[in-house]
Amino acid sequence: MQIPSAGASRSNILKAASNADSPQRSSDSDFRRHNAAERSIGELSNGSETCIPHTEQTCSARILHHVPELKLNLFVRAFLILSAGTATAALVVILATPVLSRLYPPAAFGTLAVYTAALSLMTTIGAFRYELAIPIAETDEVAANLATVSFVLVVANVSIIIGAVALVPSRLLQLVHCPDLSSYLWLIPVAFLLTSVYQIASYWAIRRQGHRQLARTRISQSAGCTAAQLSIGAVHGGVWGLLLGDLIGRASGSGVMLRYLAASWPRGGVVARRRAWGAMRRYAKFPLLSAPAAVLGAAASQLPLLLLARFFGLEAAGFYALCARVLNAPTSLLGGALGQAFLSHAATLRLDNDELRRVTERLALALLSFGLPVFLFVMVEGPPLFAQVFGQRWLVAGIYAQRLAPWFLLWMVSSPLSQLLTVREWQGTTLVFTSVECAVTVCALSVGAWLKSAQVGVTALGIAGFILAILTTSRYLHAGYSSWRRLIINVVALAVCAAATFAAASMVTGGASLFGLGTRFALFASAYGLLVWRFRLYGRCAVETSRR
Repeated sequence: MQIPSAGASRSNILKAASNADSPQRSSDSDFRRHNAAERSIGELSNGSETCIPHTEQTCSARILHHVPELKLNLFVRAFLILSAGTATAALVVILATPVLSRLYPPAAFGTLAVYTAALSLMTTIGAFRYELAIPIAETDEVAANLATVSFVLVVANVSIIIGAVALVPSRLLQLVHCPDLSSYLWLIPVAFLLTSVYQIASYWAIRRQGHRQLARTRISQSAGCTAAQLSIGAVHGGVWGLLLGDLIGRASGSGVMLRYLAASWPRGGVVARRRAWGAMRRYAKFPLLSAPAAVLGAAASQLPLLLLARFFGLEAAGFYALCARVLNAPTSLLGGALGQAFLSHAATLRLDNDELRRVTERLALALLSFGLPVFLFVMVEGPPLFAQVFGQRWLVAGIYAQRLAPWFLLWMVSSPLSQLLTVREWQGTTLVFTSVECAVTVCALSVGAWLKSAQVGVTALGIAGFILAILTTSRYLHAGYSSWRRLIINVVALAVCAAATFAAASMVTGGASLFGLGTRFALFASAYGLLVWRFRLYGRCAVETSRR
């Protein structure tokens, strides 16, 4: 950023300082900093002794030096608000899972997995990805027209899904060994509408800095879903308790987000047919390139469930569903909140390459340093951990988790960073990557089907997924003007630190009981966290590498 000359006017410098702030300066600390900057400029223009003429440039530079800091503070505040809601919602699910695993059999979780897999494929293109453009639109007028277009597309797709559900033959459900799901297909159009509306309103809230509303809806969705599943499962452990609870959870947050959208909607009739067509043409890349890639990406993530159900039955799909639910917990705790906060913040840094690179690297290293001890512990202690926490019948799910943990670790790191493709409008390469990912998923599980072993298929999927995750994360880092080469010192240091502290904790504590596992993880995580904090392994090496 250029420093104004000594003769820069008061209005120009004030403009530069105020641009660091969000359109909504709700933080008292940020507001005080802005006023302090204004007072400094006042002293500059009045020629006081604090800023004599030959130091005007220095004072201006000091003011502009805080521009990235103010932007970063807004990002941190948004992340803290979203992560508080997301962490609470994820904690509710994590605490309820051991109870649900004893109320419902693996086959019931398999049926829920097939249902949610089909629904995820549909909701991915509910609005043909136009909702992704809402936070990065140039003006609120354009964003409002994009939101309107998205709602119209969702309503049109609901009518299509209703017709498709009515015509679904029972033979199609038999392919995935799930004939009982035919009685609950009517839930799909309702769940599709609720989910799609919530997604559109969420992206509008991201644009308007409505992070508190997003956090509240996350908690209400999780609490509603979990309470319904627990109460119905206590009376009758059939699959309909899981499905109905899922629908209640989706409905819990949609009303709140719609009310927020109505309250923050621009006044004065900004939506018009010509403006809507113009917005659709301006962001045509999203439906043309991002939508097919999103479908393939959703297919790649949901295909393991569908193929396991097809090749090995609903019980194998249920084992994988619980495994994915547990391994996704760290991503739910941090990844979702970080992704939305990062999208809101990165959209303001599109023209500041250095600052975007710095934030991208710090985010990637922070996620890796947080997730490494969790996934390393699961990778080593997965089977006894699942047997103790969820019951002995879920031991196979622990074996799955053991072999998929490295893949899910990189998935957690890359999930928030994927927002960089939206910010940079890099939809073109996504289609190629997701096509390869989808093909690799099918091939990996086909190996297991050929050898008639679900565990072999899951192992092949974990290895292939880990390699693809490395390449995918590299692409995201490139979009943030960074690379693995810049982070390699940190990655190696974190890996060595995690391996050493886990080996030390294993020598001190032993046993496969729940108490022994908990004590070992507590010692391991504490020692690892102290070393990471003491030597600043999450940021120092990246800075030193970039200076060389």
